[in-house]
Amino acid sequence: MKGGSQEQHESRRSVRGRRVTLFATIALAGGLGPAASIALSNAGTTAAVAALSGPTTTTTPITTITTTTTTTTTTTKPPSTRPPEITPQTGKPYVPTLGDWEGTVNGYPASFSLLSEPGFAQRFGTPAYGFENLVLLVPNRCPPSSSDYLEDLLTLGQASPVRRHGGFGLTQGFAGGLDGARSASLSAGYQVASGGCQGKLTWHMHPAKRRAIQDGTWSVRFSDGESGKFEVIAGGRLVTSMHLPAELKPCGGPYGDVDLFIGSGATVKLTQPSMRVSMSFTRTRATGQLSVVGGTCSNSRFPLSAKLRRPGP
Repeated sequence: MKGGSQEQHESRRSVRGRRVTLFATIALAGGLGPAASIALSNAGTTAAVAALSGPTTTTTPITTITTTTTTTTTTTKPPSTRPPEITPQTGKPYVPTLGDWEGTVNGYPASFSLLSEPGFAQRFGTPAYGFENLVLLVPNRCPPSSSDYLEDLLTLGQASPVRRHGGFGLTQGFAGGLDGARSASLSAGYQVASGGCQGKLTWHMHPAKRRAIQDGTWSVRFSDGESGKFEVIAGGRLVTSMHLPAELKPCGGPYGDVDLFIGSGATVKLTQPSMRVSMSFTRTRATGQLSVVGGTCSNSRFPLSAKLRRPGP
């Protein structure tokens, strides 16, 4: 039984811009100064020695050297640190907040990451920003229920340029982009063939602190001794293809694989008519529990633990 079905979208070809390293300009204050001046006495180049009556006196010319010291001061002018602005079609220009963005509508979450991409401005003539790992959850049954969802993944693991006025340039039923420094809106249409329902969801997104979870292949072990694996993808946003314990199928419990959305607090909470799943993640480990609802299974609770086996790209 799939907890959430996964669907891949590619609204445009994603191209990662080259990162540009800026070097400080060094300016020298003043020149090297005048050459050192040397003053000589009027005694000439050879000392004069005179033989006189009485005591003999030797006169030696005195050479005086005066050195002028010039101090050279090096001043480093730092490069401009002001981030580039985005100019919307209406309203004032703004500098968007980098990092993770989150939003929820009717229990369906959405999430993406906003990055600084200087190469995009050079290559595409767009603002120097990109977005990646855009995840949208939409209904997968009728009537809609946030416990049964379809995962839409856009720009997975590779940044796509933010357009000139802040839009994301999405297609295929998706739309939206940045509205301001700390606001964005996204929308997605959905149509559930099995139930004949359709609609549209609109998320109002804002910057949020998302705890880091390592993408890659994870191993999982349940309390009944069964073990398996799953993948964490989209910048720590999704668990995909976690196989449920095989002993649940004969007793009428859920079986197959389950996909799980990981919230910004690094937790999973899924409630369906046949099961509940809760998990808590650190960067490389997780603990949780699978609870079976209904059926005739002798075991109804399966504590689980997981850890990273192979980091992803």
